[in-house]
Amino acid sequence: MAEQLNGLPLYFQPQKIKNAGEYVAQRITKIREKFSGNFPPPKFEDKSDDFLKSLAEDELNFVILSFDIANSTKLITTLNPEVYNRLISIVLYELSKVIPLFHGHVLKYTGDGLIAYFPAPSFITKNDLAIDCALTMIKLVFEGLNPVIKEIGYDAINIRIGLDSGAAFVTTIGSPDTKQHKDIIGAVVSLATKIQSLAPNGTICLGETTYKNLHTDWRIICEELRLPKDWRYKKAENSIYKVFIVKTG
Repeated sequence: MAEQLNGLPLYFQPQKIKNAGEYVAQRITKIREKFSGNFPPPKFEDKSDDFLKSLAEDELNFVILSFDIANSTKLITTLNPEVYNRLISIVLYELSKVIPLFHGHVLKYTGDGLIAYFPAPSFITKNDLAIDCALTMIKLVFEGLNPVIKEIGYDAINIRIGLDSGAAFVTTIGSPDTKQHKDIIGAVVSLATKIQSLAPNGTICLGETTYKNLHTDWRIICEELRLPKDWRYKKAENSIYKVFIVKTG
């Protein structure tokens, strides 16, 4: 988290959260209330779609964040369906609330995860904001959600996060006769999900472009990940696209 990095002013566009530990502590009571049945009634909004519609350009630089719950297949086969539904709903609700605190948007939900984005114009600072957001999400799961989940008698969850940065197109997809919305299309989106799949449980992995655009104080907590032999993603000059893991311990 930013407050741990020598107090440096890393961002031109500062995050809306001063201390991740204090934020997590404040959320624990709300998390307990939700697991006891006090969940707010649904209010259907799509702020991401509104934002994407407002953009004047079709091609922009983004940082993409891909998140999922590890071993969710085991969860869905061992938990009562109602319990599983409540668990997933609360986890995604809480993690979704973190993203706009770092000037990001939730693009879509993926059943047991989500894809978020941090847009230009401040591309360099968006990389810093994205990794700070990812670290806060990790902290929220392990120090906020999991203690409550264990209190009520269930096994703690584990998560993985992948980040990548690059250009992508904002496109209208679908038919107005069924469902139509704005989406982000580009290699950076699919690569972020591939990078997420490489992340060991409880960690954050990021692509080489994200790594290179981070402030120095973020880069020193990252180390290069040993890639599997079947990793085939390359840069323009045909060299292997590197992946880095964030040291959270």
